[in-house]
Amino acid sequence: MFLGRLPILNQVSVRTRLRIFVFGLFALLGLMAFELYRFVSAEQKLIAAENVQAQRLEVLQELQSAFTQYRYWNWYLLSSAMIEDERETGRRSAELALERVTLALERATPLDPEPMAQLMALTRRYQSAIAEAELRLQAGDPAGYRQQIIDGRALVAELQQRLDQAQAREQGTQTALRNAQRLRAEHALGQTALIGGSILVGGLLLLWLILRQVVRPLDGIGTALRQLHDPAQGSLPGNAGAVDEFGEMVTALRQFRAQSATLHYLAYTDSLTDLPNRARLERALTERLSDHRISGRSLALMFLDLDHFKSINDSLGHSRGDRYLREAAYRLRQLAPPQSLIVRYSGDEFAILLTDLAADGGEQGRVEQLAQRILEGMSLPVDLEGHSLSMSASIGIALFPRDVADVDELVSSADAAMYLAKRYGRNRVQFATPTLTADIRNRVRLASDIRRGLAADEFEPFYQPVLDVMKGTVIGAEALLRWRHPERGLVMPGEFVLAAEESGSIDQLGGRCLERGCADLQRLAEQHPQIRVCVNLSVRELRSNDLVTRVRRTLQRAGLKPGQLELEITESTAMEHAEATTRVLHELHQLGVNLSIDDFGTGYSSLAYVQRLPVQKIKIDRTFVAQLCETPEAEAIVVATLAMARALKLDVVAEGVETIAQMLRLCELGCTQQQGFLFSRALPAEDFRTWVATAPKRVVDIASVA
Repeated sequence: MFLGRLPILNQVSVRTRLRIFVFGLFALLGLMAFELYRFVSAEQKLIAAENVQAQRLEVLQELQSAFTQYRYWNWYLLSSAMIEDERETGRRSAELALERVTLALERATPLDPEPMAQLMALTRRYQSAIAEAELRLQAGDPAGYRQQIIDGRALVAELQQRLDQAQAREQGTQTALRNAQRLRAEHALGQTALIGGSILVGGLLLLWLILRQVVRPLDGIGTALRQLHDPAQGSLPGNAGAVDEFGEMVTALRQFRAQSATLHYLAYTDSLTDLPNRARLERALTERLSDHRISGRSLALMFLDLDHFKSINDSLGHSRGDRYLREAAYRLRQLAPPQSLIVRYSGDEFAILLTDLAADGGEQGRVEQLAQRILEGMSLPVDLEGHSLSMSASIGIALFPRDVADVDELVSSADAAMYLAKRYGRNRVQFATPTLTADIRNRVRLASDIRRGLAADEFEPFYQPVLDVMKGTVIGAEALLRWRHPERGLVMPGEFVLAAEESGSIDQLGGRCLERGCADLQRLAEQHPQIRVCVNLSVRELRSNDLVTRVRRTLQRAGLKPGQLELEITESTAMEHAEATTRVLHELHQLGVNLSIDDFGTGYSSLAYVQRLPVQKIKIDRTFVAQLCETPEAEAIVVATLAMARALKLDVVAEGVETIAQMLRLCELGCTQQQGFLFSRALPAEDFRTWVATAPKRVVDIASVA
């Protein structure tokens, strides 16, 4: 246990730690190999010594056998000396035995040299004694013969003694070698068991260290990664105090988890009110609707919008407006049920999600009572630094599954019901109705179809010409977007513009119309340089921060001068967003683009304001042109508009001219720039270019008829 907690192991890197473990493993293997080498080397030496000793014994045995045979034949020769026939046979056998003894002595080099030299000397003395005995026998000297025989026997006894001593000595050596080999084998067996046990223990210890110092931290890191995004988990496992890679990883994971928690808070929480935000509501709706489909219980979504909040923000400033919103969030927390989800959806719009409602037919009544209680609680005055303000709200409610079938319809229906409550007078509760829900569904489908049509490039501008009827020339054309729907045919703007504005696709439609209009104008400008193309701007485009940049880039790509483009806004847009509109229009004017106000005369309050706008043209609304020859009030408005335009040096275009009488009366009043069905409907680009070529003749024909 102590080794697993060695401080030094926690102070080195994992790479160094693994190197230490691998080095330890190889050290154990090296020790085992060294011990095995020692054992094998010692065993080989013992085997070699035993082989040598066996050779020594073999030489001694051969020498003793040869000497015994030599001695036998010498005695035989002497004993049969009186037999003449066998003398030569005995002498030859003795000589052969002597050669064998001599050869055995020559082969006895492995033996100790001194004893062998003594044996050789004794053999020679014995040979001399036998030769002398034979000579004495032949000379008839029995006494000398007997003396030589006695001397020979003494030499034989000494030789035999010396041979026996040598053989006993060598056998003792061989026995000692065998005993040593047996002891060595027993020692080797014990040593092998000790080494094997040591390696086993060392390997287990090394494995335990690896498991503790490497594998366990890796398991901790894996567990930490699995728990990383689980807010319910506590602190991450692992030793963040270690200075190795594992400690760094745990520290990094803890920092990442803290940052992830911060990002999760920012992603799903409104920083101003500390309420869940829109993303959190959408996530909760997706989760809850699946559960409620299975359980069969109802669910209600309230959309609550603060009444007249914009005026509070504009009059008292954004800081007080933020305090107003925080107070509204606090009141909603106090008034809504504890199990409900309260969300700041956007701006001054809040949402309350009510779950687990019993689908017994009375859920609408219970939700309505709660909504009325919320309205009453919200109606208490709010004190903002000495300003006592009343608070009211409009609430729209949609029920699932009674009113809607999915998340998008639930949100859309509650939002639409809330706007309906505002339309009916504010500070009231409005439930979604089947008709309202069906309308929402149609608008959602239409918005989706618009996005598909944009991707398929089904929208294109048609061009309605603007003429100077006194000169008989075409001076411009208004680009009016059309939708070539694959199933419905040609769709007019009135059927899709509102849905495009609500879904946010109006920016793309406006950009498409601007780009195509400039491209078509570039092809037309080669033969008709006097013609301008007029493109309408929506409210969302005017609020866009990059409108001027987009216009500049579009003109550059088309190769047009800014003066060849005219941008048009409606009078109601100019009046509703006066400050922002004025700033953007001045930037466009500095770019060199011509500006005009459409539907002029419908706002009635714009006469004093229009002089502040950098516009060069106004367009008289078609409703006044249609009644020009019928009511004096319409003519009076047209006359006043023309008088104001002359005073401000603005051009005037009359829209919606459909009869010759309207054309002539406008000319009498001094308005010669006109557009309408009398001259042409909006045409595709190719048809418009063909129409422009014959326009002077058409104007002359209309004038001649008049």
